[in-house]
Amino acid sequence: MALQSTTALAKITLQEASDSIEFSGIPGTYRDLVLVSKAGGSGQWVLNLNGDSSTSNYLYVAIRGRSAGVGGYQFSTDGAFYDGMTLQSTLDYINICEIIDYSQTNKHKTLLFRGTSASASVVTATAARYASNNAITSLTVSAVGGSFLANSTFALFGRVA
Repeated sequence: MALQSTTALAKITLQEASDSIEFSGIPGTYRDLVLVSKAGGSGQWVLNLNGDSSTSNYLYVAIRGRSAGVGGYQFSTDGAFYDGMTLQSTLDYINICEIIDYSQTNKHKTLLFRGTSASASVVTATAARYASNNAITSLTVSAVGGSFLANSTFALFGRVA
C-alpha cells in the first residue's frame, strides 16, 4: 500500500462563539479532503458542500453508540450532512470527515465521518454520498440550532496517494 501525503490547507480557530465556519476556494489539486474539528457548543454539527441545499444530494447512513445503547439512522431528505450528535458545552467533540475524490467531475463523492464526545458518552460513524458531479470548492460547518464555542478549531487537509 502506498503512503499517503497530507498537506494542511487551512485552519480556523474561533475567537468567539459562531454558528458556522466556511472554507472556500478549495484547490482541486488533491485526491481527497480531510476535515478535522474539535468543537463544543450547542446544536448539531452539520456539513454543507458548495452551498448546495438540495435535499436530493445528501444521502447517508449512520450508527451511533452511547452508554444507553446503539442506534442507527438513515437520511436522504436533509440539505446537508448531519452527524447525529448534539454538541456539548465542553471542547471535547472530535469529528474527522474524509471526502474522497472531491475534485472529480465525473462521479458522486463518498464521505466517511467519525465522531466522538467524551462528555456525551457518544461515538458516531457515518457513510455518505454527495450525489453531485461538481467538484467540491467550498464547505460550511454549522451548529444547527445553536453555536460553536470560542476556541473550537477546524482544520482542512488535502491528501494525495
